[in-house]
Amino acid sequence: AAIQKSLFDEYLQSFKLIDIEPNVITSACFSNWNLVRQTDLDKGAASVILVDIESQNTDLTIYKDNRFVFTRNISIGSGDFTDILKSQPQLPLEKPEDIELLWGLGKQSGSLEGTKADTFMEIRKRLQNEAEILRKEIELTIQHYYQITHGNRIDKCLLLGVGSQMKGLVDFLKQRLEIPAEELDIPDNKLE
Repeated sequence: AAIQKSLFDEYLQSFKLIDIEPNVITSACFSNWNLVRQTDLDKGAASVILVDIESQNTDLTIYKDNRFVFTRNISIGSGDFTDILKSQPQLPLEKPEDIELLWGLGKQSGSLEGTKADTFMEIRKRLQNEAEILRKEIELTIQHYYQITHGNRIDKCLLLGVGSQMKGLVDFLKQRLEIPAEELDIPDNKLE
């Protein structure tokens, strides 16, 4: 990956301030792929799209036969969703079915009344719009891969990053993506 030296040095400065000298520096797309390979979730899939949802952006990286094909970064992250949720903190979301309903995954219930129901539906609409943009970007990346490889398809979508911990978002994407999707779950013994 190419990066301006001044920007690279700026990132390294944080480590130098606490007297840590990095020995190995790698890009996020390669370090994430190493995590995937440790979980064996790539087994049986010739091509995989890795969706790393961080707080400010999302990396979309495609691998084929354990080889890096390409990566792109989009400016949607989990922070966009939490900002929407924080804008109305009075919403009662203790029950799992409330969270499913908020993301448009559950059946409409009459548990909320009046202005609370209106607020709930407005937040739901905003969350769904943002999640739909993310879904479209994933599909656009998959379509780009299909075009540049003259018909090769993606076998699996793996979701990771802080955004994959957000209740409801991964389920929203799983239900709407055209390929099988799952959350990357790394066993503790693989992290040692």
